[in-house]
Amino acid sequence: MPRKEERIQQYLEETIQALLPVYDGDGSGSLVYTRKNRFRDSRSLPWLVNRLAHYFSLDLAVLRKRSASLLNQKHHLSIPLSPDLILLPVKVRQAALQGETTIAYISLTEIENLQEIKDNPPYKSAILLHGGRVIKSLHGVSSLRERIRQGELVGEDFRSRRKSTAAVTGLDSSELLSALPGCTCFLKDLFTAVVSLAAKAGSF
Repeated sequence: MPRKEERIQQYLEETIQALLPVYDGDGSGSLVYTRKNRFRDSRSLPWLVNRLAHYFSLDLAVLRKRSASLLNQKHHLSIPLSPDLILLPVKVRQAALQGETTIAYISLTEIENLQEIKDNPPYKSAILLHGGRVIKSLHGVSSLRERIRQGELVGEDFRSRRKSTAAVTGLDSSELLSALPGCTCFLKDLFTAVVSLAAKAGSF
């Protein structure tokens, strides 16, 4: 297994809590917080998120488009990668140079509490994660609560679509025929013929 896939698998096995952009003396990259460890990854945050989507055999562009439609907005979209990994976009830094990433992704299920910050500008709030880790944000608490609400909406839609897909996939041919509308259109006749041929082929 390629090394980059091994790292992705390790992040997931240890339960991802947050993905943060990094710009320091060692160059740009990402910080990956799991329940067990803190990893410095040399790959950019956008690359890492795309790789996670690829690991789950998901199309990130399609996920974003779905979230944009659900939330009625174009930017700062929650990304559902699995029922237990819904990534919430949170601003955690100011850009020193044009084009630098300022948005981190926090796992919805890993958020334990939110706290207001009044004396540490530009930070306005702190996100408390399970296990005691704290992520400071430039968003206010009210904005973070809205991000959580959006993440819950996107996550509910994601789980609902997975159940629907599983239900259809789990039907055998007779159940699929009974689930079709009671019509006499040629498409239903064609489907019936295909099922019949498949059954005959399987009996040889």
